[in-house]
Amino acid sequence: MRRCLPFFCCLLCSLLPASAAAQRQAGEAELKAAIIVNLLSFVDWPPLGTQGGDRLILCHLDDAPVVAALSQLEGRPVRNRPLRIQRVDGGELSRCHALYVDAGHDPRPLALALQQGGGSVLLIGDAPGHLARGAAINLEADGGRIAFDVDLRAARLLGLAISSKALRLARTVRE
Repeated sequence: MRRCLPFFCCLLCSLLPASAAAQRQAGEAELKAAIIVNLLSFVDWPPLGTQGGDRLILCHLDDAPVVAALSQLEGRPVRNRPLRIQRVDGGELSRCHALYVDAGHDPRPLALALQQGGGSVLLIGDAPGHLARGAAINLEADGGRIAFDVDLRAARLLGLAISSKALRLARTVRE
C-alpha cells in the first residue's frame, strides 16, 4: 500500500493542471457567450421581413466550447425576441441575424458572400486576426479578461449599426 501512495499522488498531481485548464476554458467560453449575447442587444439590423420570424437567430458553423455555452442562453430575450442558437453551413446564412465564427474558420469568405448577397448578418469572430478578415466584432483573451474589438466599416457594409454604448466598452474601434 505504501508503495502505491507515491504513484497515486503523482497521478493526482498530473491530473490537476488539466482539470484547472478545463475549468478556465469553460469559464472563458461562458464569459464569451455572455458577452456575445449582451452585444446583440446593441446592434440595429435593417428591417428584416421574415428573417428569423419572432426570434433573434445566432448561428454557428460547428461545435466549439463557446457554442455549448451559447446553447445554455437559448431562449433569453434579446431586443424583445427570444434568442435561438442554430447550426448552419455557409449556404444558409440568410436566416441568421448573427454568425459566431470560431478560430477554426476564416470569416473572410463569409463576409464577402454576405456583402455580395446583401445579407445583414453580424459576423462575430473569436480568434486573433478575425477583425482584419471581415468580422465586425472579434473577441480575444487579453491579460486574463475577454476584450472585444469592433470594425464599424465591416458592420456598415452589412447594413448594421452598433450602438455607441457598446463601442465605449470595446478595446478598439476601427472606423
